[in-house]
Parts: sequence; structure tokens; C-alpha cells
Amino acid sequence: MKGHLINIKLQSETDQTFFYHATARIVEVNENTLKIQYLDQTKKIFEKASVYKFGNEFFEVEKECVDEYYNTKYPEDVGFEKIEGVGYIISEDGECYDPSESSESETESEVSSLDEDLNDL
Repeated sequence: MKGHLINIKLQSETDQTFFYHATARIVEVNENTLKIQYLDQTKKIFEKASVYKFGNEFFEVEKECVDEYYNTKYPEDVGFEKIEGVGYIISEDGECYDPSESSESETESEVSSLDEDLNDL
């Protein structure tokens, strides 16, 4: 689980009816919380695309805030393209993580165990 990516559902501080999602990396797993690093949008632009990098700050969030668990450690697997020496940009092809496209060797029991793993976090 450590190092894996998640999608966090966050509530706006200014508008309690507005929710947004953010990609983050699990740094530490605690009983009821996760320590994470957000994949933050920077001020850099690469060929007209915003550049994203993992922030230097760590945040503690409740496990119930996890909207989606990605069984990967690589932002490239969840819709980002890695640009060496720059960071990540949102992939032009718009492909996002699709658990149904996982390796053929993955069994149905392994897929269902992901949900159990997230509950065990």
C-alpha cells in the first residue's frame, strides 16, 4: 500500500456543497488515517500543459476520504505522462486508470482483494 496512488475526495473550504478530487501517494498507513503527498499542479507549463509534481508537504487524511484506490505506484498508469526533468502532465490521450485492463494473470479473487485491502488500510 505504501507508495500506491489514491484519489481523494475533498470538500471545498469556501463552498460546502462543492467537492473535488485529487491524486495522492500514500506515504504512511495508520489505524484510521493515511499520510499522503498530493500530486500538485505547479506554475510550470510544458508545451501548453500544466506540470504536476508531488508536493514536499505531507498531509494526514481519514481513510474514508479515499474515493478510489489505484493498484499502482506510477502516475503514468492513472492518466499522467512523465516528462523527464520536468514532472508530469495530463496525458493527451486522456486514458485513465482502468482496473479491468490489469494484467491477464490477475485473478478475480486478486481484484476483489483490492477492496478488502483498502478497507484494511
